[in-house]
Amino acid sequence: MADTSDAGMSFVTDATPGAALGSALVWQRINFVSHDFAPQSDTIRSKVLRPDAATQEARRISGGYSGTLAMELARDAELETLMAAALRGAWVTNVLKAGVVKTSLCFEETVKEGASTFYQRYRGAVIGGFALEVQPDGICDIRFPVSGLTLEAATTITTGATYTASGTAPVLMGVDFTSLSLSGFTTTLDVESISIDMTQNTRADRRLGSRDPREIPYGKREATINLVAYFRDNDAFTRFQADPTTAATFGFTAPGGTAGFDFAFMRCRVTGYGKPIPGENNSVKVNLTLTATYDTTDLTDMKITRRT
Repeated sequence: MADTSDAGMSFVTDATPGAALGSALVWQRINFVSHDFAPQSDTIRSKVLRPDAATQEARRISGGYSGTLAMELARDAELETLMAAALRGAWVTNVLKAGVVKTSLCFEETVKEGASTFYQRYRGAVIGGFALEVQPDGICDIRFPVSGLTLEAATTITTGATYTASGTAPVLMGVDFTSLSLSGFTTTLDVESISIDMTQNTRADRRLGSRDPREIPYGKREATINLVAYFRDNDAFTRFQADPTTAATFGFTAPGGTAGFDFAFMRCRVTGYGKPIPGENNSVKVNLTLTATYDTTDLTDMKITRRT
């Protein structure tokens, strides 16, 4: 019986998802925590009325697949490639700005069972954003929502394929959090946790004559930052009430070195504020929500910078 430790995941650029995969592809292995990619399985049932109350017919009508790829934040090249696909941008001199580039990938899952290896390939994959969760007592989790056109099973590698080993950079944790900057705030926040949710609002365009989508288009990008900080004064509430713009940047540095990331949202609005009073023996905390908007200097709404 196969165990999850017998599973692996790789990816390669899939420039023409409708065509056969080329030969001599160089697949990039990744360090991943889990995935739940699965084919779409919407079903329609006949409305014909029968005296025996049975269903006359049922058909599967949808194709393609979707799911989430979960990883741990690290300065590995393959993770940076997936981040670029999620932001629709490209790394330029250690800076990745959100843009409008479309990247189509093929993910290849391998599962070993005994002496055999089985392959599942997820074609025409589009990464529709990312979610980053940073807690004080854990590893920084990053999740990529993925949608794609079609999938296929195989028992051999693609012709002439080679595989590049996954990276070995240390994972980043909550204890590696080193900086937070919120312009306009007079009180430095003592942050308990941070989460980012950035979506590209992808969708599957259907067509007659095929179960598989014709394309996975992008919609409008939306980025939200949620901060939980210990209550100190009314400064955060004042910013929320006044509704000015602010710039938010926070960063991580890997243990034993200077490598890490800075996540920057150059123009935000504080769009949510809460200060619940929990039951006994709890600290009072402030919940802040920031919504990123377009910045006329950087010409985008968010960017990621490598710390080197």
